[in-house]
Amino acid sequence: MSCWEGLGGAGWGPILQGMTEDALRLAMVTADLRPGCSGVGDYSLSLAQALKAQGQEVRLLSLAAEGEAERPLDLACSADQAWHRRTAALKTCLAALEPDWVFLQLMPQLYHPRGWIGRIGPGLVRALEGHRLAVMVHELHASVILGRDAASAARRRRQAAASLALLERMQPEAVMTSNALYRDRIASAGLPARVLPLFSHLPTGPEQPGAWLEEALRAAGLKMERERTAFLLAMGRLRADWEPFETLAALAAAARRRRRRPLLLVAGRTGMTAERLDFWRRRLPAMDFLDLGPQPARHLVQLLNLAQVLLTPTRYEVLGKSSIAAAALAQGVPVLPSEGDPAFGEPAPPGFEGLFLRPGSDPAALFERRPGSGPFRPQLEGVAARLLTLLRNSA
Repeated sequence: MSCWEGLGGAGWGPILQGMTEDALRLAMVTADLRPGCSGVGDYSLSLAQALKAQGQEVRLLSLAAEGEAERPLDLACSADQAWHRRTAALKTCLAALEPDWVFLQLMPQLYHPRGWIGRIGPGLVRALEGHRLAVMVHELHASVILGRDAASAARRRRQAAASLALLERMQPEAVMTSNALYRDRIASAGLPARVLPLFSHLPTGPEQPGAWLEEALRAAGLKMERERTAFLLAMGRLRADWEPFETLAALAAAARRRRRRPLLLVAGRTGMTAERLDFWRRRLPAMDFLDLGPQPARHLVQLLNLAQVLLTPTRYEVLGKSSIAAAALAQGVPVLPSEGDPAFGEPAPPGFEGLFLRPGSDPAALFERRPGSGPFRPQLEGVAARLLTLLRNSA
């Protein structure tokens, strides 16, 4: 629980040796940091590593730790701990570290199970007082755990308003978000925000799946027939009410016209249950389904190289919202949202227009793509450099 856990009480001194004179000391406040357990946690780990590679010192402080992280943390508050104790520990830790900047990762459901960040805001504001604060807004409301009914829409609006009110109270010197929609919403609250592009937290490369996938298919009564299969992929946390049957039916029809059997591979901590998958099988008997569950990063990269398309619930999950979608685009995998979102007007992430497909697009061209032919565009280093520029240029 000590902010010096894993550091031997040494502070910054030994680590600063050999660093550049203008190196920044950043305290990144985030969520669960076990790899693969939290999208924001993976984001934080990847960005911290890139910043360190560029000569900066980054300390990781978790306010919602679940289990043991793979590396020592400067602060690891249990998600089960009372919020006032977590913020008190954060205040003590920041006082000891004396960072140049505190970089807060903001997403309501990271810090409150139902996303009501307004209830925990006062303690967080007090913990951050007296420090130069930068905030990365990943989310304004708990979209993943809400449905599409009128009550859920009203709840999203209230949570977004609470998040914006909290931002105003914190008065950060720098506000960033990963998409233009949130940038404009934050600006409407009088807090100019800059876009810090999302990046893939997966490595890139041409490797294809091997025996591990063949064994998983065989256990499910399926065969690995590359030339006769249309490989579709869904990764990351999926909405509980996602029912992409119209899109899947169109993909299945396009695959059949090319004499291929469509196979949807579901990988990661998606929230998919056996009951849901069985329901999908009954609705779409012309398609095969396989839930692979959590997989190591190298397997996810291999699946992206095998897949001919990545399915996402909506455009909202793609444009600056999903590191999985960013990984697919970096690997050259077309991304197909199964539903539109008229509130999100951007047509595609810059530089990836040819890979981003609108809902309702003709899927025929997808099956002409040669798997594993991606551009392999690493973006992480550029995002880390942009963050440093934004911080150094802040008043």
